[in-house]
Order: sequence, then structure tokens, then C-alpha cells
Amino acid sequence: MNIVQRQVHRASRADRRTLLVAAALGVACAAIVPLGGCLAGGSSRTVESGTYVHPSTLQSVKVGQSTKDNVLMMLGEPSRKIKTDKGGEIWRYFYTKTKKSNGYVLFVFGGSNSESTTQTTAVRFNSEGVVDEIWRDDKGGAALPDVGD
Repeated sequence: MNIVQRQVHRASRADRRTLLVAAALGVACAAIVPLGGCLAGGSSRTVESGTYVHPSTLQSVKVGQSTKDNVLMMLGEPSRKIKTDKGGEIWRYFYTKTKKSNGYVLFVFGGSNSESTTQTTAVRFNSEGVVDEIWRDDKGGAALPDVGD
């Protein structure tokens, strides 16, 4: 083999190595690109249950004026009805909103979070069926009367 042929042979071996490395890098890049959306992410979901009583709607209920029929029209059917000792009744409206979220980074579960909001609204009627007291608690019931639970 003469000098020119040896140089061509060496060059073609180097070119083949370069092409092989370039092809391997190309395959690696092609495999990673679709995973870009999987590197980090998360999801969240909100679940609501019960009857939400908006503050402005509750302000429409008037102590000494509103009747059971009025309250039923404004707030809807209560979650629970409790008879009182004096012939009256307490209507309770329960509402819970739970937001659950989780996240991950590069296929590894990163953690989760759950946040709940609760609301309890109570309307007490006297023996004639007229509202005589209204309660609202956005923390879970501590401010409401303990009647018949």
C-alpha cells in the first residue's frame, strides 16, 4: 500500500468513527425529545360536595321575617334537619371543597397536597316556622350550636 492509499484508509476509518458517534448522539437525542413533557409535571383536581351558601344569599334570610318556605326557596333543601326542644327546627347546610394536587420530576413522584375548605350554615326556626337565628362557620362547625348531634 502506498502512502496515498494509507492516508485515504486512515481518513475513512476516522470518518466512520465520526459517523458512528454522530449516529449514536442522534439516536440518543431522538429518544430524549419525546420525554421533554415527562420531565416535570403535575395535576390537580377539585371535588365539591354539599350545598354552598353564598354570603349575599344568606343576607337575604331575615331573622323574624323569613319562613321555612322562604329559606327553602333561597337556600334549597338542607343537608340535615334537627328538631329542637321548644318545637322549632334547625336546618343545616354542609359544604366541602377539596383540592388535591400532585407533582413529579423525571418520572419520580414529587409529592402531593390536599387542601379542604368546609362551610356549615345553620338556620333556626321557632315553633311558628319563622327564622329566629342564623349561624355560619367556615372552619368546621365550632361556632354552631350543639343541638341533637
